Amino acid sequence: MRYFIFIAPLILSGCLSLGTVLPEAAPDVLKAEAETQTAAAFEKYVTLNDRLQRVGRRILISNESLCDRHMLYIGAQTATLKTFPKPLRDYAKSQGFDETPRVLYTGRDDIARADHIENADGEPITIYDKDYYGDIYIDGKQVKTRALTACQYPLKLTYSPAVNAYATGRTIRVTTGMMEFADDDELAIIIGHELAHNTEGHIAKIVTSRIAGLGTGRFSRQYESEADYVGLYYAARARFDISKAPGIWRRIGLMSVRSMGEGKSHPTTPERYVRLAAGIEEIERKREAGVPLLPQRKAKAK
Repeated sequence: MRYFIFIAPLILSGCLSLGTVLPEAAPDVLKAEAETQTAAAFEKYVTLNDRLQRVGRRILISNESLCDRHMLYIGAQTATLKTFPKPLRDYAKSQGFDETPRVLYTGRDDIARADHIENADGEPITIYDKDYYGDIYIDGKQVKTRALTACQYPLKLTYSPAVNAYATGRTIRVTTGMMEFADDDELAIIIGHELAHNTEGHIAKIVTSRIAGLGTGRFSRQYESEADYVGLYYAARARFDISKAPGIWRRIGLMSVRSMGEGKSHPTTPERYVRLAAGIEEIERKREAGVPLLPQRKAKAK
């Protein structure tokens, strides 16, 4: 028996070994390819983040009067090395990023990517994710702010193939998979939906329902429907094409047939399609009547 126990691993290792001779992976060639892929991944991240910020800023600025949290938006977003996915941080460092806030996205000619932004005292500052209202300096030279007030719910890009976006109560997270799935109008509808989760306080309400032991299924479905509805208004107020809203949920539904049936935390995709179509008709009637584009609210109890 002892001999069998000793020999058995040797027999198994022979069974599990390859039956072919693999091509050589030369270390220098492997290193070069790894560098090529890392550079491409970094460029993809930066390009998709630029687009996310460009589309998102219209939503955040156009709806600032409907938000409870505000920030001064100067047309740029800062990041540190920790902002980037871990596999990209060494490359990001080679592109000028470090532990201090530097410009990641810029929609201005006088601010460049990787610029180090400081306040009047020469201290590094983070912009676009907090309510900074002071003067801005780059290399000791003051930059005119030309700032606009925006909703203080910054947009963050997550490097993931999943077609997903979610609200945290303070930020909006969008995956690279969603960015590649949606065009600009569809992306605006998704951002509007997540912004609505934040402005309507859905995250806190879900936590409260869990603490109270009420469960979250029914409430979550209601919150998703409300975010669809309010988010339509947010996208419409930013002048995006909201007629694409029902279609994007139909496309998402086709990715998983389970979403067409009974929804546990989300409405079924057929229900979303029908409700969104009705919401679009409501918004179009208001446009034709020349009345403000505001979601219908329940009358407050006296």
